Amino acid sequence: MGSATASESLVRFGAFDLNLQTRELYKDGSIVKLRGHPIDVLAVLLEHPGELVSRETLRNRLWPDNTFVDFEQILNNSVVKLRNALGDRADSPKFIETLPRLGYRFVGPVVASISNDSAHAPAMPPANNSEPSEVSRHKGSRLGKSRWVVTGAVLMLIAIGALTIFHWKDGARRTPGVPHRIAVLPLTNISADPQQEYFADGMTEQLITELAHIKAFEVISRTSVMRYRATNKSLPQVAGELSADWIIEGTVQRSGRRVRITAQLIDAKRDAHLWSGSFERDLSDVLALQDEIARSVSAQANLTLTVEERLRLGSAKKVNPEAYDAFLTGRYFLERWQYAKAASEFEKTVAADPHFALAYAYLFEADGNVSYYQDLPMSGRALNAARRAMELDPGLSEAYTAAGDIAFYGEWKWSACDAEYRRGVELDPNSTDATLHYALCLRAIGRSDAALAELVRGLHLDPVSPWLNVHLLLSLYDAHRPDEALAQFRKVIEIDPNSGQAYACAADLFESLGGGSEAIEAHRKADRLSDFSPEEQAALDRAAGDGGLHAYWQERLHILAERSRRVRISPLQFADAYIRAGEKDKAMNMLEEAYRQHISRMVWLPTNRLYDPLRTDPRLQSLLHRMRYPK
Repeated sequence: MGSATASESLVRFGAFDLNLQTRELYKDGSIVKLRGHPIDVLAVLLEHPGELVSRETLRNRLWPDNTFVDFEQILNNSVVKLRNALGDRADSPKFIETLPRLGYRFVGPVVASISNDSAHAPAMPPANNSEPSEVSRHKGSRLGKSRWVVTGAVLMLIAIGALTIFHWKDGARRTPGVPHRIAVLPLTNISADPQQEYFADGMTEQLITELAHIKAFEVISRTSVMRYRATNKSLPQVAGELSADWIIEGTVQRSGRRVRITAQLIDAKRDAHLWSGSFERDLSDVLALQDEIARSVSAQANLTLTVEERLRLGSAKKVNPEAYDAFLTGRYFLERWQYAKAASEFEKTVAADPHFALAYAYLFEADGNVSYYQDLPMSGRALNAARRAMELDPGLSEAYTAAGDIAFYGEWKWSACDAEYRRGVELDPNSTDATLHYALCLRAIGRSDAALAELVRGLHLDPVSPWLNVHLLLSLYDAHRPDEALAQFRKVIEIDPNSGQAYACAADLFESLGGGSEAIEAHRKADRLSDFSPEEQAALDRAAGDGGLHAYWQERLHILAERSRRVRISPLQFADAYIRAGEKDKAMNMLEEAYRQHISRMVWLPTNRLYDPLRTDPRLQSLLHRMRYPK
């Protein structure tokens, strides 16, 4: 019986080792009798752990000359033999998962063990020079989601080794005592063109994204760091407020197609300089530039990185400059809640680069928000964008969040949306966006404790996020925890004094506690922050002053009726006002109409305390039954 030696190039998974030179498979040091096509299939799957490898990709990689007329049978037999050798099963896979009609995915843990002898480069199956398949072609265009290939592992790791000492053992994710909570302060735009602010913000966000993919780091999200743009506070002050160990600050300069980032790493609590560097690339190589900075930071932490992390930080693909510029502009508008403008920019992105998976996911988000806030069904453009994002990158967290939104808001498929959102969080646990979406789903299906736990976890990474903090307030209110909700309201308005949603929730909270005057004052504040005209605000103030809350809501109904003569007013807006005015029958009629129109915000009907006066009404129970809401 043979055994693998330390001088050979191996990829290890479970009890198995694949020798990439000799094309031999070992289990616990003993050779497994498996040769030929099954080994070739295994080698390709191991290039992309956790990712879909399409059947077309396998054909192009392993049989490029197309001489095998029965390719499907050969591939199927190879997978069967491979599963038998690995002790794997198709119905409960430990290593190889079948995605019907699409291909296969390697789902087991992978650890590379690469020889230090560069002469022992792994030999891979022959590859053709044709274009990659649609599934695999543009993984590198997703920020930080590029494909990696074991074939180039040795050369790449030698290059990275100049910056980082790697430990190949599977196990510890972080050296004990290594500072790991990082804040990337907004990079300063020093370009001659002040209009390049969006580009500087985009570079900041991209660097945050790259570092967040290193799971040993906790990287504070953009919302919390952006408030420190041009701050006068000292770095120790900033670090204290963000609970950050290290801070990255620097500048970005763009001149034509050239991009230069100068960055420095600071031990914030000691205000001690650890590292600095200047990086310049063509715009098409901007992802590689970001990877280089992330590698340098990881080297300072002396981290034990996973195989995927090590290979990711050296495999960035070139980008289409026109598409990437539109993408950054779209993100700029998206983060500022200018959804229609964001959608337009993301549409330009995918027109210039039809394989940009993340841009499709963001197009769905932007366009979906336009529909959501107008109480309209999701558009065909949004649905197609979500589908395309998943097709291009089945390992993309944002694609699963989009799929969750469709199941949640668009289809009211409660179990499906739970699964999709949960998968999005699993793929990118540092994504506060994925965390928020999952928390909203949990809140809507009545799992309030789980929803609160997700929101608290998200706030650990993004402590001053307006969205996370507002939704924590709403969740505490719906969970009948008034004292905590009141404390959270005060926190929200400290972070964002102009949060109309927070004041509206506070008004309901005060009303539930019997504070009529406080409720009226909160409603007035919310009105001033909304789209009510000065004349409408004055009418609401008079009504509240003369007749209290009941008169206030009667006036709100009058204003809605007047508006409906000129523009569409959602039946859900009428229903909300009728409930507060005590007109339950009219509220139920409007809820039935909202159901008929399939308005997305109906998902809050089961748990929102606003609808508590209708809970015992058989008509509401019938409505929830038709929405397939779980009991």
